[in-house]
Amino acid sequence: MPKFYNPYIGSIGRFFDGDPTLRGYWQLQGNSWDNSGNGNNGTDTSVVYNQPGFREGVGSAYFNGSAYVSQPLQSNNNSTWLFWMKYSTTSGIVGIHGPINGSGNYNDRFFATDSNNKPYARKDTISGGNVAFSPIPMNDGLWHHYAVVWANVTPGCVQLYIDGKLVSMDTKSTQFDPGVVGLYIGKTVSYSVANNWKDSYRFTGNICDFAVFNRVLSPAEISQYYNWAISNPKRNTLIIDPSLLYNPAISRRRLLLTR
Repeated sequence: MPKFYNPYIGSIGRFFDGDPTLRGYWQLQGNSWDNSGNGNNGTDTSVVYNQPGFREGVGSAYFNGSAYVSQPLQSNNNSTWLFWMKYSTTSGIVGIHGPINGSGNYNDRFFATDSNNKPYARKDTISGGNVAFSPIPMNDGLWHHYAVVWANVTPGCVQLYIDGKLVSMDTKSTQFDPGVVGLYIGKTVSYSVANNWKDSYRFTGNICDFAVFNRVLSPAEISQYYNWAISNPKRNTLIIDPSLLYNPAISRRRLLLTR
């Protein structure tokens, strides 16, 4: 399927244009279509679109504590989530969940916040689990960029980045089964009686530009994207970034950088 997205300055799709590992991309600009062209279109429940996004002229989706988007995407063991989010609630809990393995009780990954509004990324597995916590609360009502890296290798089986910087990682080595149930944005889901507490994880706030890559993004890629996205350039130029040429999968990618 062809790609179709708004190539506004700051968009993940524009920065990573041509990356074959971009498996799902939801700009959430009026709908939950998969803008990567891979056909993982979402199904909306009570989502409010056309809300202000992380920069002027960019929209977002508002989740009211019961709204969510579900997609059929199934990613592999090594993957990365990128997204923009803001929230100010002191009682609700962020919920982004999936993919999960319905054949086991503990084969899932999710992003949420604790009772102190500190975001965290968690990977539950049969052999144990990993969790990476933000050191500070993020319910300031401002837009922040998040990157969650899921890996089956050390160091950093779970890595959490906020605004382009690595803030936490869990280096325990645990194996993770590929998911067979899709991705949810706006809530976590329960798939067994033992884990029905996860149904209470719902999100109140705004999210936009959500992307899933079937590989581990490097710290350089995450920080360079963030720095580019928050800039307000008068012009853009397409150049090759030599620092990223080490990866054969993206060696010919055109990165949009500013000067």
